[in-house]
Amino acid sequence: MESILALCELYEHDLLNHTARWTKDRARQISAVRQLARWHHTAYGSTLLITDLTPDVLFRHREHCLKRSSPNAYNRRRDRLRAFGRWLVGSGRAAENPFDPIPAMPTQLR
Repeated sequence: MESILALCELYEHDLLNHTARWTKDRARQISAVRQLARWHHTAYGSTLLITDLTPDVLFRHREHCLKRSSPNAYNRRRDRLRAFGRWLVGSGRAAENPFDPIPAMPTQLR
């Protein structure tokens, strides 16, 4: 089973091949996946695999993120992770997007 970090490299390669130019948002998508993998290694002491992308783990990751950032920032990160999840499904590595069950956080209007 491939690690999420190894899959992240393939994802990055696909983004470069399908995008006319590299954008900050593309870099942030890759960064969000890498940050999730680092958090998992710190929290669980193991390499993050696709099979580890369970709602329980992803809700714990959300709690961790919300201690450090606003709901708006978390929602942007979640959207980037969902894009990675769509790639996992599209590339045949996952049957469904593991990030879809995680709802966005309510935000306050300014």
